[in-house]
Amino acid sequence: MKLPLIKYKLFRRRKNFDPIILFKAKNDLTYKEFVSILENKGAMSPGEHYFKKVKEHFEKTLKSEKDQVKPEVKEKKEKVLDEKTQVKQ
Repeated sequence: MKLPLIKYKLFRRRKNFDPIILFKAKNDLTYKEFVSILENKGAMSPGEHYFKKVKEHFEKTLKSEKDQVKPEVKEKKEKVLDEKTQVKQ
């Protein structure tokens, strides 16, 4: 016999659950998969609107992280190239 599902808000508080972790594990997570994961954990789904808001937030965060990482990599690469050039001279 399955236990009744608890409300999502209560589940989040009790388990310290962060839905962003699900998106980090699987970028193309669908609403059906999201609902299935929550039901397996004993929680009700908060609804499709909430899912879309979290997914949009995750995508914005992911994009901003990518934008911030690119300049740093270029700067380090240029620094290494400059150091090698100086050593050769």
